[in-house]
Amino acid sequence: MSLDSTLFLGIRAAPSEVQLHLVNTGLFTRIDDINGLKRVVADGCIVTIFPDAGMHDDPREAGLQVNMRLSLACTESAKSKAWTLATVRAVVSLLRAMPGDVLLLYSGDTPALMRKHGRLMLDKRCGLWRSDVEPKVLPLVTLQYD
Repeated sequence: MSLDSTLFLGIRAAPSEVQLHLVNTGLFTRIDDINGLKRVVADGCIVTIFPDAGMHDDPREAGLQVNMRLSLACTESAKSKAWTLATVRAVVSLLRAMPGDVLLLYSGDTPALMRKHGRLMLDKRCGLWRSDVEPKVLPLVTLQYD
């Protein structure tokens, strides 16, 4: 299992605004930029905000228009539960705050969540949303989804 996820966003916000939003949730702390990239950290998780979507096929294949991506990396394998919670909390917080298309590739390249044209879909095949998964993350998704 890869301990990193990628969140693709199609939003009208600058990386600094995304960083500020995550810090304002109280769940993340701002850390120094690296090579001009904005970053935040939480227990077990470091988030790097890229001002472009990169050369990834997944959003395009899903028919999404994205202009930004977040890399959510686990800082230590022993903290994988904390990383999972931080990842889901960041995603849900951004879904609430910013309209636009979203694609979450969880634990490498497994599609877990997509918001397209305002419709939120969870892919239960990825394993993240099962009720027996620890930590319990499905209750954190309080938005209507399919």
